[in-house]
Amino acid sequence: MVEQRQLGGMKSIARRTLVEDATDQLLAQIKDGTWKVGDRLPTASKLAEALGISRSPIREATRALVHAGLLETRQGDGTYVIAVNEANGALARRARQAESTEIIDVRRGLDVAAAVAAALARTTDDLEDLADILDRRRQAAARADEDKFVALDLEFHLGVAKSAHNSILFDIYHGLLGAIRASMKVSLYLGPNHLSHDHEDLLEAIRGRDPGLAAGVALGILNEQDLIVGNQPGNQPT
Repeated sequence: MVEQRQLGGMKSIARRTLVEDATDQLLAQIKDGTWKVGDRLPTASKLAEALGISRSPIREATRALVHAGLLETRQGDGTYVIAVNEANGALARRARQAESTEIIDVRRGLDVAAAVAAALARTTDDLEDLADILDRRRQAAARADEDKFVALDLEFHLGVAKSAHNSILFDIYHGLLGAIRASMKVSLYLGPNHLSHDHEDLLEAIRGRDPGLAAGVALGILNEQDLIVGNQPGNQPT
């Protein structure tokens, strides 16, 4: 796009740069869900080919979105989506500085609120989506696929927040995803022989439209994670 404007009697032509085009295209695909929070972006070469832009502007656009808090570069592992807008990006940056126990404390409020609201507002489609996530979570546990298990556990909790049909609650939860994932990595996966059924219990409480039971189960899940984190080396009182 070319914009003409008058400056001191002279016409000035401002052209969108390739970096701006690349940034806008990457941002659009984050916002439309092509890449969800937690997804790893394709390499710069693949992005350049897909978007029809050279690798250099792609790299600069990626750096700009890292600075804005929407992306995170992990040494030796690639670039990941951690937020869908700058407001959530700012929240994500702050949350990444928090301790796992602090994140769990915050989640006590969010997860219980989401569970209660989901029990009251869930749809049949919501229930089907949550059941499908739990089925894939069980499969990941059976394969001892820790990364997939953690990703699906996070997807389930985000799905509960989505089922609440409260956009503000969902956006706040979205902004904390990166920090929640980090806390899950240290507290969650104990292997297929230790897989509890509390998430299935939460789904059944939501299915049964029982907000009190849903709140209790959600709180129990977090209390168990808090106990595990407290028993991690370095977290025990001296």
